[in-house]
Amino acid sequence: MAKVQINQHGVTLWVSAAQTAEWGRRWPLSRLRGHRLVAQFDARGNLVDYKVDGRGGADIPSDEFNALTSDMLRPHLPTNHSAYFGCVGQFDRR
Repeated sequence: MAKVQINQHGVTLWVSAAQTAEWGRRWPLSRLRGHRLVAQFDARGNLVDYKVDGRGGADIPSDEFNALTSDMLRPHLPTNHSAYFGCVGQFDRR
């Protein structure tokens, strides 16, 4: 399970290389497969920063990034947290 830090200022998500490798089995052309990801979101769920394998500036398709981060945050982030909609809720299927 991904490591998540949640506070009133935002959310930080850490995903291991093993976790992205497992997740990548559902995303056939994954650019994140086998790489570590750290993503920081502000209190409204806006992306503040991200790093892949400890480096910034990685070119990741937004659909893959959003799918991975929302899947990893969904079990951890309370629905009443101010960042929920920006990080998870907007991607929920209805």
